[in-house]
Amino acid sequence: MKKRWIFIFFILLISCNNGKPFERHIDKVFGKKVFRGLTIGDSYNNVLKTENKDYMQFPDSNIIKYMYHVSDTEEYHWAYIFEEDKVSEIQFDAYLGEEKDGAKMVQLIQKRYDKILGKSYTKAGIIFWKQEGFYASLFDESREAMMGKVRFILSQDRDSTMKDQ
Repeated sequence: MKKRWIFIFFILLISCNNGKPFERHIDKVFGKKVFRGLTIGDSYNNVLKTENKDYMQFPDSNIIKYMYHVSDTEEYHWAYIFEEDKVSEIQFDAYLGEEKDGAKMVQLIQKRYDKILGKSYTKAGIIFWKQEGFYASLFDESREAMMGKVRFILSQDRDSTMKDQ
């Protein structure tokens, strides 16, 4: 009986420390470099070569959309938007089970990109980064979606909506 209680305690301890599934998938979802091994200015062909073909949903000459479905409570969508065969914007959306998951995902993404892009700043509830050549924004849309919903956008420097601090 004592061994059974130790085993149950051990399982509970492990499950509590591992967090929600999306917390364990963040490295796989975001990958390396700025986003999944890619960044603003990369070529259309480089995106096709670098991205996982299994996740592709829609290819076009101006946009390529991807989706990674993990479970009924965890799904990711992202798109590369092109101008003159170069990535001009990357849009990422996370769909998670509960509203509170959105806030946790925002914290994880902000921590990750503070290391990559430098210290972020917040204005009107939106988190921003400014890097030479592009801007990034992150916001939690969970309340409106009534589920965990996070949007992250990387765009070229010419995006005037983020220039106004």
